[in-house]
Amino acid sequence: MVPLRKYWLEVSGLLGLLGICSMNVGVVNSFSGSGLYLDWLSAGLVLLSIWMILLCVLGSSNFNVSIWFNLCLGGLLGVLIMTFCCQSVLMFYISFEASLIPLFFLMMGWGVQPERLQASVYFLLYTLVGSLPLLFSFIWMYLDRGSAMWEGGVSGVNVYVWLGLLVAFLVKLPLFLVHLWLPKAHVEAPLAGSMVLAGVTLKLGVYGIVRLLSTVIEGHVIWGQVFMVVGALGSIVMGLVCLRQVDLKALIAYSSVSHMGVGVLGVMMSNVWGLMGGYWMLLAHGLASSGMFSLANVGYSRLGSRSIYMNKGLLNLMPSMSMWWFLICICNMASPPSLNLFSEMFMLVGVGSWSLYLLILVLVGGYFSACYSLYVFSFTQHGEYKEGGGVSGGYCSEYLLMALHWVPLNIMFIGMYMLL
Repeated sequence: MVPLRKYWLEVSGLLGLLGICSMNVGVVNSFSGSGLYLDWLSAGLVLLSIWMILLCVLGSSNFNVSIWFNLCLGGLLGVLIMTFCCQSVLMFYISFEASLIPLFFLMMGWGVQPERLQASVYFLLYTLVGSLPLLFSFIWMYLDRGSAMWEGGVSGVNVYVWLGLLVAFLVKLPLFLVHLWLPKAHVEAPLAGSMVLAGVTLKLGVYGIVRLLSTVIEGHVIWGQVFMVVGALGSIVMGLVCLRQVDLKALIAYSSVSHMGVGVLGVMMSNVWGLMGGYWMLLAHGLASSGMFSLANVGYSRLGSRSIYMNKGLLNLMPSMSMWWFLICICNMASPPSLNLFSEMFMLVGVGSWSLYLLILVLVGGYFSACYSLYVFSFTQHGEYKEGGGVSGGYCSEYLLMALHWVPLNIMFIGMYMLL
């Protein structure tokens, strides 16, 4: 057992962030002359970024990591904060693309399987090719209005320009049909890479969509409903795919695609209920999916396999860790009082006011979300323990890591009224 006092710095920093999370950030705070600003949308994502990077450091404390590993995490945190806070669309594009570099090095440098090369190629190919239309559209916006800031609307935008702006964000989410890079990246990335990829990096896409819809609205009127339907259908299809997975990390990766489909549906409805529900779902998914990757790593570090059949009967191996498996899995399926539940309630109200048929699709997707969450818990904790014999007590850092995922996931709803 590792003494808990070893982690006093991480614990004190995370508890301090919990206090900051209760602050009212409804008013835009602009930092004069810096080109940075902070509003309700970016503040929550900045806090989530800091929280997740600290959790990555804590989760990697039991492994031999070099100074370069910590530098990659620190550089990624700086790039993410810059992306969420910059006013200039040019700086947004640069930092948006720069976030690929630390993730690429994490995947290639600390991944353990030779297939990480193929996963890295998929990761770079999808995101870089998808971002080229974004660059051309930003150039068009600058030439059209002579400004490179997010503020102010753009009138008379060509639909193809709007699609060019949107496609990079949909690939980064990723939306169903452009999601093939995500399972490969998650499976081959180390624990810290999977945590920060699921917890924060995927949120760059939704953040860009919200900023885009506040700036360019013409294309949304024409094509927005198409992507909303694709997101709802993708949530159902990915739920079915999750029920057929035997690789734990691949299952959690596909569940992220399912959640992101519902999240993009919410923010593209352009009403307060959908926007708030989609935003809270982003925060909740970041903590829940990162916690599930951490739990999958606990079994992998002891059994040497990600197969759900080799990880059966973990209740016999680590009885005390089974409680955290249950708590994180039910949070992933939107049980009270987790933030996932409140976000889905707001989403259902927003979707119901938009279309009854779309509401039915969202409900079916939520049903499959509950199915694969229970599937993961029941198959991993029950059944015959393949290795046989022995009980592992676990490390203090592992239990602390689970607690620091679960606690904010279940208390953030207390301060939700500040954003209404």
